Amino acid sequence: MAVPLFIVTTAMGGTINVTNNSSNTDNHKLWKEKLIPMFEKENPGIKVKMTIYDHEAYKTAIRNFLQAEPPDVVNWFSGNRMKFFVDQGLFEDVSDVWNQHNLHAKLSSARFHSYFE
Repeated sequence: MAVPLFIVTTAMGGTINVTNNSSNTDNHKLWKEKLIPMFEKENPGIKVKMTIYDHEAYKTAIRNFLQAEPPDVVNWFSGNRMKFFVDQGLFEDVSDVWNQHNLHAKLSSARFHSYFE
């Protein structure tokens, strides 16, 4: 998720609201101590507010906050689970970002797990 966050939000200003459902506390520490400060340093004027949900609670919460006040960046499953939200117009197609930054090649090992036809 870090790569798309850095790419997608560089043109924005203000506060970026990010949600995550990782139960791995090492990931929380990485975000808090390294990734967010690095992003904010490289993007003056942009602050990141990270909200971390319990994994099971997130499955319910995402359905609610996407309808009401969606965050700027979310973490969600790929494939059919993502398609559910795409079909409702709750996620935007970011193919142009992937193509612009050649992420298909850079993240090729993840393609099978993140693609839906």
